[in-house]
Amino acid sequence: MDSVNSHSWEQVGPLLAPDGTYEDPLSGRPLDPRWAAQLWKGIWRTFPKLHYDLDRVTSNGRVLAVEWTATGVGTARPVRGIFIITVGSDSIASVRGYYNAVPFVFHD
Repeated sequence: MDSVNSHSWEQVGPLLAPDGTYEDPLSGRPLDPRWAAQLWKGIWRTFPKLHYDLDRVTSNGRVLAVEWTATGVGTARPVRGIFIITVGSDSIASVRGYYNAVPFVFHD
């Protein structure tokens, strides 16, 4: 979460395998690292105070469930969500995010 909270793709990007994918309600489909970078840069630009707090991590070998709470999305209430992360041999093979995207789409 420290990398995501840095608001820097230079911190986040190297964690994702070159053929890795990122998908969440805002992406609409799995994105390769190039398009994932564009998505995240847009999110950070729109929500400069966005911050994720790590709530819990559960692992089953190569698959992690990362529960989080996000603040700074333009609403008074935090957004709770989960990333399902599949780890490859030396980097992240895929990230699937699940959360209520309404505060990210309809914000003040």
